[in-house]
Amino acid sequence: MAGKSYSARVLGSLRRVTPEEKQAIAQELNAHLEDHACALEEIGYTPEEALEKAEAAMGDPEEMARELDKQYPMGWLILKRAAVTLFILFCCVAFLNMGMLYFLWKSVAMRIDPSLVSAAQPSERAYASQEVNLKMRVGSDVVRVFWVSTDAADGVPTAAHVAVCTYDRLPGGTVSEAIGDGLTLRSPDGSRTANCSISTENWCTMDGTFFLPLEPGDEELILECTLFGETCSMPIPLPKEGQP
Repeated sequence: MAGKSYSARVLGSLRRVTPEEKQAIAQELNAHLEDHACALEEIGYTPEEALEKAEAAMGDPEEMARELDKQYPMGWLILKRAAVTLFILFCCVAFLNMGMLYFLWKSVAMRIDPSLVSAAQPSERAYASQEVNLKMRVGSDVVRVFWVSTDAADGVPTAAHVAVCTYDRLPGGTVSEAIGDGLTLRSPDGSRTANCSISTENWCTMDGTFFLPLEPGDEELILECTLFGETCSMPIPLPKEGQP
């Protein structure tokens, strides 16, 4: 492109423009030089002579750069870059605040109705299912069982599903990271155990489900939590067929 070397020398001497502004200046310079060179070619100059005279008419590239720099004060460049930085920072803060508000809302919802925000939901094909509100305190955290369901074969319960959530006693408080690993569901005699399959987890809530095979005669299961050397437990009655 005609004038490309000239515009490159001008741009190389600029100090107060952004990359986008440099691109716009280069396009303007190149277009002006091409127009001038084409006009000279039309009156008999060769392309090389026309370009040389067009560049000479533009003046010294460094002087051109100094004049252009005057149109882009340093303070304006700093202000533009500061504005971009502040905008990015604002977006980051807004995103983080939205996340914190959601986690706080989830912490409150776990106290009212965990099914509103929990990914753990009972199957529509369950043999029996029941919403419950069983709570166990573990240190400063609360473990809540909010539904229990069973599968069956030929009318005989074969497996249980238990949904749990945990939250700090204070809304928005931090839940112990180890509590999910410390939860165990077992049969009354301890011969069958299951660990919690965590659905979602963050700094203020955790929810998940247990799956435990059943044997004839099982009427309840035991939920245990061992944390910091302390073990807590509570019984979980199994729902009967047709029980709401």
